[in-house]
Amino acid sequence: MGYLQEGHRPSTVNNRYRGLQQWFRWMADEDEIDYSPFAKLRPPTVPETPVPVIPVEQIRAVLATCRGRTFVNLRDEAIIRLFCDTGIRVSEMAGLLKEAGDDQRVPHVDLEQQMVWVLGKGRRFRGVPFGPKTGLAVDRYIRERRKHKLVWKPELWLGEKLVGPLTVSGIEQMIRRRCKLAGVPHVHPHQYRHTWAHEHRKSGGDRGDLKRLGGWKSDQMVDRYGASAADERARTDYRKRSFGDQI
Repeated sequence: MGYLQEGHRPSTVNNRYRGLQQWFRWMADEDEIDYSPFAKLRPPTVPETPVPVIPVEQIRAVLATCRGRTFVNLRDEAIIRLFCDTGIRVSEMAGLLKEAGDDQRVPHVDLEQQMVWVLGKGRRFRGVPFGPKTGLAVDRYIRERRKHKLVWKPELWLGEKLVGPLTVSGIEQMIRRRCKLAGVPHVHPHQYRHTWAHEHRKSGGDRGDLKRLGGWKSDQMVDRYGASAADERARTDYRKRSFGDQI
């Protein structure tokens, strides 16, 4: 364990510790050894490493690279705006279909209701609303999509020409390419989810509503998302009700 702590991440060390702890516990239960050497040890701590939220200026810079009515520009803008406005996971984004058909409980975008319906972890189906700008971007892409040679494909997001639908990897590569074009640091699609959660809380959004919209089962997960900007939210909130201004 000491060797691992010298050159590995705390989460890796903790994971190895847990595995060894279970192994020696089993050995002791089976009388293969007298006692577990882990019986009186404490697991190594894993410091919290909050995921940084994306500055709004950087998001705008990335969206600026999508100007122009080409198929790729319209598609990329629609994806990025959906990420920012709904906080859905990249796997949920890649799994969207172009239409619901007769079965409404399939992942799709409903422009009339301005809702995106996704199938999240644990096969939980949920809907997340989005605003008019995002709706317009998605509508423009869908209209342009009708000219694509693979228009018959059920997947919503198509690649260029005949390369097939966009996968999770394809979406990640697209985000990387757009960040490079905008001259901003690379972000992972999951950072949009953290940023969405932060902005929801920052604007005074209800914690319970965020939990349901984000598809989380535990309050711990709600607190984890947007945690890197929690101090900023606390300071901003306090300025609204500063005790010093009341005396």
